Amino acid sequence: MRDGGASTPTDSASADARYLRALALLRKARSSTLGLFPRYDAERLRRAERLLRKVTEQTESDSFLHLEALYFLGKTQLAMGQREAARTSLRRVIEGQGRKAGAAREVLRTLEDA
Repeated sequence: MRDGGASTPTDSASADARYLRALALLRKARSSTLGLFPRYDAERLRRAERLLRKVTEQTESDSFLHLEALYFLGKTQLAMGQREAARTSLRRVIEGQGRKAGAAREVLRTLEDA
C-alpha cells in the first residue's frame, strides 16, 4: 500500500508473493549435518524477516495471511536470536487465533522452560 490507500488486488498478490518468497528463503536458510546441529544463513534470514514484516504491514491484522506471516516471523526472529521480538510475534498469532496458534503456544512454552 505504497500510496496509503485501500488494499487493491495487486497489493494482495504482492503480499502473497512476498510470503511465498519468504518461506522459500527460510527453507534455504537452514542447513544441518546429518539432520543434527542446525545452522542458519544470516543473510537469508534477514531477507525473509524483511519480507514477512512487509506482509504484516500489507495485510489486515486478523487475516489468515497476516497471522501466518506473524508465525513465521516469530520463528525467523528466534533463529536470529531475537527472543523478545519472537515472543511478541507468537503472542499476536495466539491472540488472533491463527491456524498456527497451537504451535505458537508450544514454542512459547519451550522458551519459558529454557
